[in-house]
Amino acid sequence: MKARGLRGLGPLCASLWLAGCAVAHADAGAPPPDAPTEVVSKKRAAPVRVSPVEHAGVRYSEVRGKRLPGASHQGGAVRAVAMDTGKELWVVQVYSVAADPDMEADKGDVFITRMRLDASGQHLLIRNERGERYVLDLATHAVQRDTSGH
Repeated sequence: MKARGLRGLGPLCASLWLAGCAVAHADAGAPPPDAPTEVVSKKRAAPVRVSPVEHAGVRYSEVRGKRLPGASHQGGAVRAVAMDTGKELWVVQVYSVAADPDMEADKGDVFITRMRLDASGQHLLIRNERGERYVLDLATHAVQRDTSGH
């Protein structure tokens, strides 16, 4: 009699097994309810290094690793150095970025991503991480926002 009773449980066991498979399949890939959630790093990616531009005995490069006096951020400044002596000739703040008090200081930094001479050799064409473009006159150090799309 016991054997017959167990046979009668066969369909019930099969149903329970299938129900368990369906639940397991539905939860596949989902973390358990008590699992810690993944935290994405809040650090900004390292900015791209821009190659210096050399022209007429002067090396032009982005100022990195320090804020200029009065600047609220790093980036956006160009340094001119005499290639024969290594003497700094000038530094120009090409653009400034308004500080956001709700943002970590390093996340507010906006760096130069591209710098090249124009065809005349008289201007540096500069682009930053935001896609903004600027023209730096090498003789006067004047900066203008460029909307032409160099």
